[in-house]
Amino acid sequence: MSTMKRKTHSSEFKAKVAVAAIRGEETIAQLSSRFGVHPTMIHGWKRELLEKAATLFERGSRAGKEQESLVDALYKQIGQLSVERDFYPWTGTAEKFWLGGSPILWMRIFATGSDARCGIGRWIQQYNNQRLHQSLGYRTPDQVHGSIGERVAA
Repeated sequence: MSTMKRKTHSSEFKAKVAVAAIRGEETIAQLSSRFGVHPTMIHGWKRELLEKAATLFERGSRAGKEQESLVDALYKQIGQLSVERDFYPWTGTAEKFWLGGSPILWMRIFATGSDARCGIGRWIQQYNNQRLHQSLGYRTPDQVHGSIGERVAA
């Protein structure tokens, strides 16, 4: 027994068929035969076009409102993250690392996984042991928080 793959139609094709159905120059059966789709699909596309046609001419459409709500949610998340960053000072290191604080991370393509580990490891060492940070009073994270080895030994 063979299985037939379901056809997927582009939005342009659906719109073309729905507009032809709305014009009424041909019957649904004729459109079905001409475009090679089931009459039920044509009825559905026609109904959907008629229902959503008014939204094309709205000012401040629903898509714009959804975009605004998404932006509001993202601003809320940014505020939450900045509060967490202020509360947990050591997350600044990870934040800077993942936001591309060094060209070694965003300008280099590593050939192998071990290459990447070595390069990123060198960057982390430089970042924590040598780089002075304005937010830490021009000290390194190791000077402020102690080295990882000291914390593990304690």
